[in-house]
Amino acid sequence: MKITVLTYLDDGENSKEYDPVVRQVARTLRKLGHRVSVLGVHGDVKRLIAGLSRRKPDLVFNLMEMFGDNVFGDIASSSAPVSIEAVSARDPDLILTAATGPASIVDRPEWQVVRAVRERRLLRISGTEYDRPGPRSPGAIRALAARLREAAP
Repeated sequence: MKITVLTYLDDGENSKEYDPVVRQVARTLRKLGHRVSVLGVHGDVKRLIAGLSRRKPDLVFNLMEMFGDNVFGDIASSSAPVSIEAVSARDPDLILTAATGPASIVDRPEWQVVRAVRERRLLRISGTEYDRPGPRSPGAIRALAARLREAAP
């Protein structure tokens, strides 16, 4: 089986430094007889789509925990609470949410201090194709990429 291991590059698109787990997973899959490639990306949607299109994997093993620059990357915890004021100060271009949906944020007066909320630049994602790696991952990535292009400021 052709398997592509998808991973995030911390230091930009030209980095060759992967999380050690990526090598371990790839090595184990190869020992099991699979043809394995590793695709590392930082935030270039075209590179991600081109890499998957070129490889044409039977399965994508998604080890990517983020994409692009995280405006809260300096916070040690991946799910730490932050204030609305902190979100506003970091001025994100877009808010991607898997929560109850953009309307719940847009309609709340206290969130109006955040430019992306005032300008209604929020994307809601839901479904297991986004939180569980599997055969639907490439399609989910393409769909999300299209939505991100449409939402770009």
